[in-house]
Amino acid sequence: MEYLNLDLIKKHLNIDSDFHDDDDYLKILGDVAEQVTERHIDDSFQLIMLKNRGKFPPTLMQAMLLLVGNYYNNRESVAFTGVSELPQSYLYLLSLYQNYGNEGLDRIYFYHEINKLHDQADKNTDEIKDIRKHKISGGTWIDVDNEADSGYTHVVNVDDVDQGEY
Repeated sequence: MEYLNLDLIKKHLNIDSDFHDDDDYLKILGDVAEQVTERHIDDSFQLIMLKNRGKFPPTLMQAMLLLVGNYYNNRESVAFTGVSELPQSYLYLLSLYQNYGNEGLDRIYFYHEINKLHDQADKNTDEIKDIRKHKISGGTWIDVDNEADSGYTHVVNVDDVDQGEY
């Protein structure tokens, strides 16, 4: 299990943490729930985490826990009692993440690149206060005034400037 864990599953199922007879079975159900859920939405959890900047959505976590509970409490595919699905349960939660475009790997790369650019922009914003001059290409430099209020920015070609000035 990569996203669920045994303690969370036991808490969801109201199983005492001291009871260990079903631990191996619960781990299998956790693995199954993760695989079934990922296949059901036809999107990778890795991509979803990239979209959410490394956070796994609690709605998908809840859907997987509902599925584990269903598998644990109904161990056969036939029920001999009247059963009805609760509204806004497993299928509803998954519908929020259903991938109808099936663009998996391209989207993973795209979101990965966007997250890298976003992280770089955050880093640049934090560091811009410390930058006085920055070489942008060839012999061209950008001179940024340290006073944020002045808004002074000047691009200078190094070949046109006395080197002693910089």
